[in-house]
Amino acid sequence: MTVPLLMDYGGLIEAIAICNPDGAANRALLRAHRNLLSQLPSETAVTILCRAADREALSQWLQRIGATSVRLLPASAPLRSDAIWIQDHLVVRQQGRRRSYLGIVSEHPYDSARWLGHDDGTPVETSRIRLSGGNLLVGRNFRILGAGSIEAEARGWTATRWRGALARYAALDPRPLHLYGYGPDPASPPILQEPFHLDLALALTGCRTERDEPIVLLARPARTMPELDAAAERLRQSGFCVLRNRVPVLSGSIVGYNNVLIENALRPGARRPLVFVPQFGFGEDGAVLALWRVLGFEPRPVPGWAPFIFPGGALRCAAKILKRGAWRGMERVIPDRTLRAIARRAAGPTTNC
Repeated sequence: MTVPLLMDYGGLIEAIAICNPDGAANRALLRAHRNLLSQLPSETAVTILCRAADREALSQWLQRIGATSVRLLPASAPLRSDAIWIQDHLVVRQQGRRRSYLGIVSEHPYDSARWLGHDDGTPVETSRIRLSGGNLLVGRNFRILGAGSIEAEARGWTATRWRGALARYAALDPRPLHLYGYGPDPASPPILQEPFHLDLALALTGCRTERDEPIVLLARPARTMPELDAAAERLRQSGFCVLRNRVPVLSGSIVGYNNVLIENALRPGARRPLVFVPQFGFGEDGAVLALWRVLGFEPRPVPGWAPFIFPGGALRCAAKILKRGAWRGMERVIPDRTLRAIARRAAGPTTNC
């Protein structure tokens, strides 16, 4: 039996991996990683993938910031600067104690699945499917895949190739597969997407409406982007409540406020579940934290991601959750009055529910 893909919400984050391919030279990345390490609970196991030549310098850096429990894992092959986007390198399967890493064909083709599996003893599988972790979000009883991945797997658009590629993605997991994207014909399959990875604009919340619709959070850029409006409508037609939040756009790049790491289980002594939210130093920093509070979370801000807007990534792109704890609770129901209040606060048509 195929072990399901690891959800993007639910249980506590027990193990996570990040990647530093530049050693001590990339001060911006060191700051962003330091801020993440300072916000993660102390019981979360952290592994940093790095170059062998940088191990000593990074070990000294970890000692200086008081993160001595973090493990350094030297890669057995060269790492380029784009290796920081470790989310894309692999996907994780987990059901109870059964867990495996699945190596995939990504835009960032690093063998992180094998490196991590050799290090922590997790079984490793390989797949020839074209997929990046940043273009996939997995919920309790659904998955959302960016249409660009299907286009890449199909290697050209025809109805037959599209159906074949879609079937290969559907076989990865038993949960129904929904597509994020838009097309010129409202009745046609979505063949394009914006941005190039859906997690730069879309986040799962692990919450539901009173009508049992999964609530997702989709960026509403400061300038008009009909591509995102069309994607929101397709998600709504697929049964999602699409909550929109305002985000800036810089030189054509959406600022990735929705590129988050989320828990729905409660940590011991906590009254609210945690969500780790990237911060960029803009006025929207506080607004996005307030939105998550209204949804019932305790947001932990992680500053330092402004230098990575143009490379096209943020917090979730730069972190890979490797293991979650059990989660047997129900998804939180958000009353309609709360959703309406969020819409009023945003001063515009911000929901597709």
